[in-house]
Amino acid sequence: MKVVCIINARGNSKGLPGKNIRMFGDKPLIAHTIESAINSKICDRVVVSTDDEEIAEISREYGAETPFMRPKDLANEFVHPEKSLVHAVEEIISSGYQFDITVMRDCTEPFIDEDDIINAVELLKKTNSCYGVQAVHKAHPNPYFGMVELNSHGYLEDSKIAD
Repeated sequence: MKVVCIINARGNSKGLPGKNIRMFGDKPLIAHTIESAINSKICDRVVVSTDDEEIAEISREYGAETPFMRPKDLANEFVHPEKSLVHAVEEIISSGYQFDITVMRDCTEPFIDEDDIINAVELLKKTNSCYGVQAVHKAHPNPYFGMVELNSHGYLEDSKIAD
């Protein structure tokens, strides 16, 4: 079975401009996502879907392909990531490449490593009753109890307390 990893990385982040190529440790943030996909050795191709030439260039430096540029109308904060994924899949298929499994990655997930990718793909391969696998992690402690708010004296205090 052929596996393609598609990494979404738009260039016009409103919250943190340039976040996808900012240094995270010793390399750009997107490099961690690219390297985990490549190092998994389960992905036949690692493709970055971006509208930004600088992101595309850095992606190629770290071993990803950028065979197309994402249209601007699919590269803003109001577009659901699945729409850019569908665009990427259609572009890859229209180039004549056939594949069986798509691994969708967001480049702001540097802690999903190659073992996570391998385990997800292997689970999908051996399960005939599912169409998708998603990585999740149980929050410990529950983040609900980590919220704080200003009290009447202007100091932060816990909003919720576990019984």
